[in-house]
Amino acid sequence: MPPAHQTGTADRLASGYTNRFVGWALLVTGLAAAVVLDPWFMSIRSPTELVESARPAVRHAQSVVLEMAFLQLAVGFVLATGAFSFRACRTAGCLTASGAILYAAGYVMGVNWPAFTWLVLCGSLLNLGGLFHLIRVGPTGPNALNLKLGLSAVCFGMLLDLAAGLSINHPEYFMPAYLGAEDGVRLRMLRLARVAAIALPVLTLLYLGLVRRSGEIRRSTQWGRAGMLCGSIGMPMLLAAACYTWLPLKYLLAIPATGAFTGVLIAVGLAWRHGATLEKAGWGLIAVSLSAGMLMGFYAFDGPLPTPKFLGSYNEFARRLSRLAHAYCIVMGMLSIFLSRSLEDRLEQRLAQQVGIPLLLVGSLVTIISIVLQVNPRTPTSLLGLGPAIVVIALLTCLIPIRRRV
Repeated sequence: MPPAHQTGTADRLASGYTNRFVGWALLVTGLAAAVVLDPWFMSIRSPTELVESARPAVRHAQSVVLEMAFLQLAVGFVLATGAFSFRACRTAGCLTASGAILYAAGYVMGVNWPAFTWLVLCGSLLNLGGLFHLIRVGPTGPNALNLKLGLSAVCFGMLLDLAAGLSINHPEYFMPAYLGAEDGVRLRMLRLARVAAIALPVLTLLYLGLVRRSGEIRRSTQWGRAGMLCGSIGMPMLLAAACYTWLPLKYLLAIPATGAFTGVLIAVGLAWRHGATLEKAGWGLIAVSLSAGMLMGFYAFDGPLPTPKFLGSYNEFARRLSRLAHAYCIVMGMLSIFLSRSLEDRLEQRLAQQVGIPLLLVGSLVTIISIVLQVNPRTPTSLLGLGPAIVVIALLTCLIPIRRRV
Protein backbone atom coordinates (compact mmCIF):
# COMPACT_ATOMS: atom_id res chain seq x y z
CA MET A 1 0.00 0.00 0.00
CA PRO A 2 1.50 3.42 -0.94
CA PRO A 3 2.36 5.99 1.72
CA ALA A 4 -0.44 8.29 2.84
CA HIS A 5 1.04 11.38 1.23
CA GLN A 6 1.34 9.60 -2.13
CA THR A 7 -2.26 8.42 -1.91
CA GLY A 8 -3.38 11.97 -1.18
CA THR A 9 -1.44 13.29 -4.17
CA ALA A 10 -2.95 10.65 -6.44
CA ASP A 11 -6.43 11.48 -5.16
CA ARG A 12 -5.91 15.15 -5.93
CA LEU A 13 -4.71 14.34 -9.44
CA ALA A 14 -7.55 11.91 -10.13
CA SER A 15 -10.26 14.20 -8.72
CA GLY A 16 -9.16 17.15 -10.85
CA TYR A 17 -8.21 19.22 -7.80
CA THR A 18 -4.64 19.72 -9.07
CA ASN A 19 -5.82 20.85 -12.50
CA ARG A 20 -8.32 23.28 -10.97
CA PHE A 21 -5.66 24.65 -8.64
CA VAL A 22 -3.26 25.18 -11.56
CA GLY A 23 -6.08 26.74 -13.58
CA TRP A 24 -7.05 29.25 -10.91
CA ALA A 25 -3.39 30.06 -10.23
CA LEU A 26 -2.76 30.75 -13.93
CA LEU A 27 -5.96 32.76 -14.20
CA VAL A 28 -5.09 34.98 -11.25
CA THR A 29 -1.55 35.39 -12.62
CA GLY A 30 -2.78 36.34 -16.09
CA LEU A 31 -5.30 38.87 -14.79
CA ALA A 32 -2.80 40.33 -12.31
CA ALA A 33 -0.41 40.82 -15.24
CA ALA A 34 -3.23 42.57 -17.14
CA VAL A 35 -3.28 45.29 -14.47
CA VAL A 36 0.07 46.44 -15.87
CA LEU A 37 0.04 45.02 -19.39
CA ASP A 38 -3.30 46.43 -20.59
CA PRO A 39 -2.32 50.08 -20.03
CA TRP A 40 1.18 49.39 -21.37
CA PHE A 41 -0.04 47.58 -24.49
CA MET A 42 -2.66 50.20 -25.38
CA SER A 43 -0.37 53.17 -24.65
CA ILE A 44 0.92 52.98 -28.23
CA ARG A 45 -1.55 54.21 -30.82
CA SER A 46 0.69 54.04 -33.90
CA PRO A 47 0.33 50.68 -35.73
CA THR A 48 3.90 50.88 -37.05
CA GLU A 49 5.38 51.54 -33.63
CA LEU A 50 3.31 48.71 -32.16
CA VAL A 51 4.54 46.12 -34.70
CA GLU A 52 8.17 47.12 -34.12
CA SER A 53 7.89 46.81 -30.33
CA ALA A 54 7.89 43.79 -28.00
CA ARG A 55 4.29 44.46 -26.97
CA PRO A 56 2.60 41.92 -29.30
CA ALA A 57 4.86 39.10 -28.05
CA VAL A 58 4.21 40.01 -24.40
CA ARG A 59 0.48 40.26 -25.00
CA HIS A 60 0.47 36.87 -26.72
CA ALA A 61 2.31 35.31 -23.78
CA GLN A 62 -0.31 36.68 -21.40
CA SER A 63 -3.14 35.35 -23.56
CA VAL A 64 -1.51 31.91 -23.53
CA VAL A 65 -1.47 31.96 -19.72
CA LEU A 66 -5.23 32.67 -19.71
CA GLU A 67 -5.84 30.03 -22.38
CA MET A 68 -4.06 27.37 -20.34
CA ALA A 69 -5.92 28.51 -17.21
CA PHE A 70 -9.33 27.82 -18.73
CA LEU A 71 -8.12 24.54 -20.23
CA GLN A 72 -6.99 23.37 -16.79
CA LEU A 73 -10.26 24.41 -15.16
CA ALA A 74 -12.17 22.48 -17.82
CA VAL A 75 -9.98 19.39 -17.44
CA GLY A 76 -10.38 19.59 -13.67
CA PHE A 77 -14.16 19.58 -13.91
CA VAL A 78 -14.13 16.78 -16.53
CA LEU A 79 -12.02 14.58 -14.25
CA ALA A 80 -14.45 15.25 -11.40
CA THR A 81 -17.44 13.95 -13.38
CA GLY A 82 -16.61 10.32 -12.58
CA ALA A 83 -16.79 9.38 -16.26
CA PHE A 84 -13.23 8.00 -16.28
CA SER A 85 -11.35 5.43 -14.22
CA PHE A 86 -9.16 6.47 -11.30
CA ARG A 87 -5.98 5.48 -13.12
CA ALA A 88 -6.94 7.34 -16.32
CA CYS A 89 -7.79 10.49 -14.35
CA ARG A 90 -4.53 10.34 -12.41
CA THR A 91 -2.44 9.97 -15.57
CA ALA A 92 -4.31 12.65 -17.49
CA GLY A 93 -4.28 15.04 -14.53
CA CYS A 94 -0.52 14.74 -14.13
CA LEU A 95 0.22 15.14 -17.85
CA THR A 96 -2.12 18.08 -18.49
CA ALA A 97 -1.19 20.03 -15.34
CA SER A 98 2.51 19.67 -16.14
CA GLY A 99 1.89 20.48 -19.80
CA ALA A 100 -0.03 23.68 -19.05
CA ILE A 101 2.71 24.99 -16.77
CA LEU A 102 5.49 24.21 -19.26
CA TYR A 103 3.53 25.56 -22.22
CA ALA A 104 2.75 28.87 -20.52
CA ALA A 105 6.30 29.15 -19.15
CA GLY A 106 7.73 28.63 -22.64
CA TYR A 107 5.86 31.61 -24.05
CA VAL A 108 6.48 33.84 -21.03
CA MET A 109 10.20 33.09 -20.78
CA GLY A 110 10.59 33.04 -24.55
CA VAL A 111 9.87 36.78 -24.73
CA ASN A 112 13.36 37.55 -23.34
CA TRP A 113 15.07 34.17 -23.71
CA PRO A 114 14.15 32.51 -27.04
CA ALA A 115 16.01 29.35 -26.05
CA PHE A 116 13.20 28.51 -23.62
CA THR A 117 10.62 28.21 -26.40
CA TRP A 118 11.37 24.47 -26.48
CA LEU A 119 9.16 24.33 -23.38
CA VAL A 120 6.21 25.14 -25.66
CA LEU A 121 6.82 21.90 -27.54
CA CYS A 122 7.14 19.88 -24.33
CA GLY A 123 3.99 21.43 -22.86
CA SER A 124 1.86 20.89 -25.95
CA LEU A 125 3.00 17.25 -26.19
CA LEU A 126 2.15 16.60 -22.54
CA ASN A 127 -1.27 18.25 -22.92
CA LEU A 128 -1.95 16.30 -26.09
CA GLY A 129 -0.86 13.06 -24.44
CA GLY A 130 -3.07 13.58 -21.40
CA LEU A 131 -6.18 14.44 -23.41
CA PHE A 132 -5.60 11.66 -25.93
CA HIS A 133 -5.23 9.23 -23.04
CA LEU A 134 -8.71 10.15 -21.80
CA ILE A 135 -10.15 9.65 -25.30
CA ARG A 136 -8.35 6.32 -25.74
CA VAL A 137 -9.52 4.98 -22.39
CA GLY A 138 -12.97 6.30 -23.11
CA PRO A 139 -15.53 7.94 -20.83
CA THR A 140 -18.57 6.10 -19.52
CA GLY A 141 -22.06 7.27 -18.63
CA PRO A 142 -24.81 9.20 -20.41
CA ASN A 143 -22.50 12.03 -21.50
CA ALA A 144 -19.74 9.77 -22.84
CA LEU A 145 -20.16 10.75 -26.50
CA ASN A 146 -20.33 14.47 -25.70
CA LEU A 147 -17.18 14.27 -23.58
CA LYS A 148 -15.33 12.35 -26.27
CA LEU A 149 -16.29 14.87 -28.97
CA GLY A 150 -15.38 17.84 -26.76
CA LEU A 151 -12.02 16.33 -25.82
CA SER A 152 -11.33 15.51 -29.48
CA ALA A 153 -11.87 19.15 -30.39
CA VAL A 154 -9.46 20.23 -27.65
CA CYS A 155 -6.92 17.70 -28.96
CA PHE A 156 -7.15 19.39 -32.34
CA GLY A 157 -6.33 22.66 -30.60
CA MET A 158 -3.32 21.03 -28.97
CA LEU A 159 -2.16 19.88 -32.40
CA LEU A 160 -2.36 23.48 -33.60
CA ASP A 161 -0.39 24.55 -30.51
CA LEU A 162 2.19 21.89 -31.29
CA ALA A 163 2.46 23.22 -34.84
CA ALA A 164 2.90 26.72 -33.42
CA GLY A 165 5.69 25.50 -31.15
CA LEU A 166 7.41 23.82 -34.08
CA SER A 167 7.10 26.99 -36.17
CA ILE A 168 8.72 29.02 -33.39
CA ASN A 169 11.67 26.65 -32.99
CA HIS A 170 12.06 25.63 -36.63
CA PRO A 171 10.45 28.32 -38.83
CA GLU A 172 12.44 27.15 -41.86
CA TYR A 173 10.44 23.89 -41.87
CA PHE A 174 7.11 24.73 -40.24
CA MET A 175 6.44 28.34 -41.29
CA PRO A 176 5.97 28.27 -45.08
CA ALA A 177 6.36 31.59 -46.83
CA TYR A 178 2.86 31.52 -48.32
CA LEU A 179 1.36 32.04 -44.84
CA GLY A 180 2.53 35.64 -45.07
CA ALA A 181 3.17 38.24 -42.38
CA GLU A 182 2.19 38.01 -38.70
CA ASP A 183 -0.67 40.47 -39.23
CA GLY A 184 -1.70 38.87 -42.52
CA VAL A 185 -5.01 37.10 -43.05
CA ARG A 186 -3.69 33.52 -42.91
CA LEU A 187 -1.79 33.81 -39.64
CA ARG A 188 -4.63 35.78 -38.07
CA MET A 189 -6.90 32.86 -38.97
CA LEU A 190 -4.44 30.41 -37.47
CA ARG A 191 -4.25 32.35 -34.19
CA LEU A 192 -8.05 32.46 -33.98
CA ALA A 193 -8.22 28.73 -34.77
CA ARG A 194 -5.93 27.99 -31.81
CA VAL A 195 -8.03 30.12 -29.47
CA ALA A 196 -11.34 28.72 -30.78
CA ALA A 197 -10.10 25.15 -30.42
CA ILE A 198 -9.74 25.71 -26.68
CA ALA A 199 -12.47 28.24 -25.88
CA LEU A 200 -15.37 26.68 -27.80
CA PRO A 201 -14.92 23.09 -26.52
CA VAL A 202 -14.63 24.51 -22.98
CA LEU A 203 -17.89 26.40 -23.54
CA THR A 204 -19.45 23.19 -24.84
CA LEU A 205 -18.46 21.32 -21.68
CA LEU A 206 -19.88 24.16 -19.58
CA TYR A 207 -23.11 24.02 -21.58
CA LEU A 208 -23.43 20.26 -21.04
CA GLY A 209 -22.90 20.79 -17.32
CA LEU A 210 -25.61 23.45 -17.27
CA VAL A 211 -28.07 21.11 -19.02
CA ARG A 212 -27.26 18.34 -16.56
CA ARG A 213 -27.81 20.65 -13.57
CA SER A 214 -31.05 22.08 -14.95
CA GLY A 215 -32.55 18.66 -15.63
CA GLU A 216 -34.20 20.00 -18.79
CA ILE A 217 -33.95 17.52 -21.67
CA ARG A 218 -35.93 19.22 -24.39
CA ARG A 219 -35.64 19.60 -28.11
CA SER A 220 -34.20 23.09 -27.58
CA THR A 221 -31.43 21.80 -25.31
CA GLN A 222 -30.59 19.12 -27.89
CA TRP A 223 -30.40 21.81 -30.57
CA GLY A 224 -28.14 23.79 -28.28
CA ARG A 225 -25.88 20.78 -27.78
CA ALA A 226 -25.68 20.21 -31.54
CA GLY A 227 -24.93 23.89 -32.13
CA MET A 228 -22.18 24.01 -29.52
CA LEU A 229 -20.56 20.85 -30.89
CA CYS A 230 -20.81 22.21 -34.44
CA GLY A 231 -19.08 25.41 -33.35
CA SER A 232 -16.38 23.76 -31.26
CA ILE A 233 -15.44 21.31 -34.02
CA GLY A 234 -16.23 23.27 -37.19
CA MET A 235 -14.85 26.70 -36.31
CA PRO A 236 -11.20 25.77 -35.61
CA MET A 237 -11.10 23.20 -38.41
CA LEU A 238 -12.41 25.62 -41.03
CA LEU A 239 -10.07 28.38 -39.85
CA ALA A 240 -7.06 26.07 -40.00
CA ALA A 241 -8.11 24.68 -43.40
CA ALA A 242 -8.58 28.16 -44.85
CA CYS A 243 -5.21 29.22 -43.43
CA TYR A 244 -3.24 26.34 -44.90
CA THR A 245 -5.18 25.71 -48.11
CA TRP A 246 -7.89 27.78 -49.82
CA LEU A 247 -8.80 31.14 -48.29
CA PRO A 248 -12.41 31.28 -49.59
CA LEU A 249 -13.25 28.47 -47.16
CA LYS A 250 -13.59 31.30 -44.65
CA TYR A 251 -17.09 32.01 -46.01
CA LEU A 252 -18.27 28.72 -44.46
CA LEU A 253 -17.42 30.00 -40.98
CA ALA A 254 -20.93 31.41 -40.69
CA ILE A 255 -22.26 27.86 -40.18
CA PRO A 256 -20.31 26.89 -37.02
CA ALA A 257 -20.48 30.48 -35.74
CA THR A 258 -24.27 30.44 -35.96
CA GLY A 259 -24.36 27.03 -34.28
CA ALA A 260 -22.25 28.17 -31.34
CA PHE A 261 -24.25 31.38 -30.97
CA THR A 262 -27.51 29.43 -30.95
CA GLY A 263 -26.18 27.15 -28.23
CA VAL A 264 -25.08 30.12 -26.11
CA LEU A 265 -28.52 31.76 -26.45
CA ILE A 266 -30.16 28.56 -25.23
CA ALA A 267 -27.64 28.47 -22.37
CA VAL A 268 -28.63 32.02 -21.42
CA GLY A 269 -32.25 30.89 -21.11
CA LEU A 270 -31.30 27.84 -19.03
CA ALA A 271 -29.06 29.89 -16.76
CA TRP A 272 -31.79 32.47 -16.27
CA ARG A 273 -34.20 29.78 -15.09
CA HIS A 274 -31.83 27.57 -13.12
CA GLY A 275 -28.47 29.27 -12.65
CA ALA A 276 -26.98 31.38 -9.88
CA THR A 277 -26.20 35.06 -10.36
CA LEU A 278 -22.68 34.44 -11.61
CA GLU A 279 -23.88 31.80 -14.05
CA LYS A 280 -26.44 34.19 -15.51
CA ALA A 281 -23.89 37.00 -15.81
CA GLY A 282 -21.32 34.66 -17.36
CA TRP A 283 -23.54 33.35 -20.14
CA GLY A 284 -24.86 36.86 -20.76
CA LEU A 285 -21.33 38.21 -21.30
CA ILE A 286 -20.48 35.31 -23.60
CA ALA A 287 -23.64 35.95 -25.65
CA VAL A 288 -22.65 39.61 -26.03
CA SER A 289 -19.13 38.61 -27.07
CA LEU A 290 -20.25 36.05 -29.64
CA SER A 291 -22.79 38.43 -31.16
CA ALA A 292 -20.05 41.03 -31.53
CA GLY A 293 -17.73 38.34 -32.90
CA MET A 294 -20.23 37.40 -35.59
CA LEU A 295 -20.38 41.04 -36.69
CA MET A 296 -16.59 41.24 -36.67
CA GLY A 297 -16.45 38.13 -38.83
CA PHE A 298 -17.93 40.07 -41.74
CA TYR A 299 -14.71 42.09 -42.11
CA ALA A 300 -12.05 40.49 -39.87
CA PHE A 301 -10.50 38.37 -42.64
CA ASP A 302 -10.76 40.81 -45.55
CA GLY A 303 -14.36 40.25 -46.46
CA PRO A 304 -17.03 39.70 -47.44
CA LEU A 305 -17.69 43.26 -46.21
CA PRO A 306 -15.14 46.09 -45.99
CA THR A 307 -13.73 47.07 -42.61
CA PRO A 308 -15.65 50.03 -41.08
CA LYS A 309 -13.64 53.21 -41.55
CA PHE A 310 -13.78 54.14 -37.87
CA LEU A 311 -11.96 50.88 -36.98
CA GLY A 312 -9.20 51.05 -39.58
CA SER A 313 -6.61 48.38 -40.35
CA TYR A 314 -5.77 45.38 -38.18
CA ASN A 315 -3.30 47.18 -35.88
CA GLU A 316 -5.17 50.48 -35.62
CA PHE A 317 -5.99 51.57 -32.07
CA ALA A 318 -9.80 51.43 -32.47
CA ARG A 319 -9.69 47.94 -33.92
CA ARG A 320 -7.43 46.71 -31.12
CA LEU A 321 -9.91 48.14 -28.64
CA SER A 322 -12.75 46.21 -30.27
CA ARG A 323 -10.78 42.95 -30.08
CA LEU A 324 -9.86 43.63 -26.45
CA ALA A 325 -13.50 44.20 -25.46
CA HIS A 326 -14.57 41.08 -27.37
CA ALA A 327 -11.91 38.96 -25.64
CA TYR A 328 -12.65 40.29 -22.15
CA CYS A 329 -16.35 39.50 -22.46
CA ILE A 330 -15.39 35.87 -23.12
CA VAL A 331 -12.78 35.81 -20.34
CA MET A 332 -15.04 37.38 -17.71
CA GLY A 333 -17.97 35.24 -18.80
CA MET A 334 -16.10 31.94 -18.56
CA LEU A 335 -14.47 33.04 -15.31
CA SER A 336 -17.87 33.78 -13.79
CA ILE A 337 -19.29 30.40 -14.80
CA PHE A 338 -16.32 28.43 -13.47
CA LEU A 339 -16.38 30.36 -10.21
CA SER A 340 -20.13 29.80 -9.88
CA ARG A 341 -19.59 26.05 -10.28
CA SER A 342 -16.79 26.11 -7.70
CA LEU A 343 -18.94 27.94 -5.15
CA GLU A 344 -22.25 26.16 -5.73
CA ASP A 345 -21.63 23.58 -3.00
CA ARG A 346 -20.15 26.12 -0.61
CA LEU A 347 -22.89 28.68 -0.29
CA GLU A 348 -22.20 29.00 3.44
CA GLN A 349 -19.12 31.05 2.61
CA ARG A 350 -20.52 34.43 3.50
CA LEU A 351 -17.37 36.31 2.48
CA ALA A 352 -17.62 35.06 -1.10
CA GLN A 353 -21.35 35.70 -1.30
CA GLN A 354 -21.37 39.13 0.30
CA VAL A 355 -18.05 40.52 -1.01
CA GLY A 356 -16.40 38.35 -3.66
CA ILE A 357 -19.28 37.86 -6.09
CA PRO A 358 -20.50 41.50 -6.11
CA LEU A 359 -16.88 42.62 -6.48
CA LEU A 360 -16.38 40.29 -9.44
CA LEU A 361 -19.47 41.63 -11.18
CA VAL A 362 -18.32 45.20 -10.60
CA GLY A 363 -14.81 44.38 -11.82
CA SER A 364 -16.12 42.78 -15.01
CA LEU A 365 -18.31 45.80 -15.71
CA VAL A 366 -15.48 48.25 -15.00
CA THR A 367 -13.18 46.30 -17.32
CA ILE A 368 -15.56 46.59 -20.27
CA ILE A 369 -16.50 50.22 -19.59
CA SER A 370 -12.87 51.30 -19.27
CA ILE A 371 -12.16 49.82 -22.70
CA VAL A 372 -15.09 51.68 -24.26
CA LEU A 373 -13.95 54.92 -22.64
CA GLN A 374 -10.59 54.63 -24.42
CA VAL A 375 -12.35 55.82 -27.57
CA ASN A 376 -11.89 59.29 -26.10
CA PRO A 377 -8.18 60.18 -26.57
CA ARG A 378 -8.22 62.11 -23.30
CA THR A 379 -8.99 58.99 -21.26
CA PRO A 380 -5.78 57.74 -19.59
CA THR A 381 -4.81 54.19 -20.51
CA SER A 382 -3.98 53.56 -16.84
CA LEU A 383 -7.75 53.18 -16.32
CA LEU A 384 -7.55 49.85 -18.16
CA GLY A 385 -5.81 48.24 -15.20
CA LEU A 386 -8.58 49.05 -12.71
CA GLY A 387 -11.08 46.39 -13.80
CA PRO A 388 -8.62 43.45 -13.80
CA ALA A 389 -7.32 44.58 -10.39
CA ILE A 390 -10.84 44.44 -8.93
CA VAL A 391 -11.42 41.03 -10.51
CA VAL A 392 -8.18 39.64 -9.01
CA ILE A 393 -9.19 40.84 -5.54
CA ALA A 394 -12.64 39.31 -6.02
CA LEU A 395 -11.17 35.97 -7.10
CA LEU A 396 -8.82 35.81 -4.13
CA THR A 397 -11.70 36.68 -1.80
CA CYS A 398 -13.70 33.75 -3.16
CA LEU A 399 -10.96 31.18 -3.70
CA ILE A 400 -8.74 31.44 -0.64
CA PRO A 401 -11.51 30.24 1.74
CA ILE A 402 -12.11 27.26 -0.56
CA ARG A 403 -8.44 26.26 -0.55
CA ARG A 404 -8.27 26.48 3.21
CA ARG A 405 -11.22 24.12 3.60
CA VAL A 406 -9.99 21.48 1.15
